[in-house]
Amino acid sequence: MAGKAVRVGFASVLSNMSDPQVTGRLTAIMKKINLEDGSEARGQRAVLVSAVPNYLLDFEFNRNRSLDGTLNAPMTITPSAGRDVSTLDVPVFNPLNYVSIPAGATHFRIINAIAVISDYAYNAVSKVYEPTDPTLDKLSAVAYSDYLAVDALTTLQSIVATLPGSPTLTSSVSVLNAVGVEFYQEVNGTYYVFNQGNAMKIKQIF
Repeated sequence: MAGKAVRVGFASVLSNMSDPQVTGRLTAIMKKINLEDGSEARGQRAVLVSAVPNYLLDFEFNRNRSLDGTLNAPMTITPSAGRDVSTLDVPVFNPLNYVSIPAGATHFRIINAIAVISDYAYNAVSKVYEPTDPTLDKLSAVAYSDYLAVDALTTLQSIVATLPGSPTLTSSVSVLNAVGVEFYQEVNGTYYVFNQGNAMKIKQIF
């Protein structure tokens, strides 16, 4: 349930970003987080992402294509005080020096994506795991840079992802901030996304 929440939170950008084993890899991480909870009986331990977020930090959605190996440009993530907005600032850089460009790509976009993941607790009545904050769980927002040419200096990019509805986030939810890069081929003014060569990872958790 907790691993699925991550996948649902990033569902709109995962199709071209993940490997076939991403579900199993997320489940394995959630099991490690589950084992960290010593307050409940075995089989009823909570999944407290908020207590040990480090397990998910730097998670690569495609283990065969790392973000840092694909896009190594300088960037800064700044969350808002309420954690409902993330601003990804990327200064001007030369893609030929900082981007691993797949053959045929003419452009790329940088993605700033945030997803709210609730802690999960075992419900002894229903005998299933449930989010402690169901209204906040899986809330997400995705923002894109401009289409950037692979053979020219970029422009300054400030990519702002804002959760819908201005929610008030509680201490039992975590905001996963993923950064990705997606490649395109431009033909007669239309940008066609590549299925391969893209990468995304969780860069920050707040």
